[in-house]
Amino acid sequence: MLPSAYARELFAWHPIFMTLGYIGFMCEGVIVFFKSRAIEGVTRAGVLTNHMWLQLTSAIMVGIGFAAIYVNKVRLSSVVVSLFCVSR
Repeated sequence: MLPSAYARELFAWHPIFMTLGYIGFMCEGVIVFFKSRAIEGVTRAGVLTNHMWLQLTSAIMVGIGFAAIYVNKVRLSSVVVSLFCVSR
């Protein structure tokens, strides 16, 4: 998937997972939810289940992307901003 020069770099995985999470799965989850209203024979529970799995997958992808950039910064001993915006 990545060129061999970037295969061991965590930073290279950050934009891939964030893009998959936000643009891929999150948008698809919203589209599936709204388009399913026009489809006959689809139960509301089925629509919500599909929507839930797409949104959950999106959250996992975004989490992996965030973890990749965070671990990369820790590994390189860069300054990491905590959740409360206080530098270590």
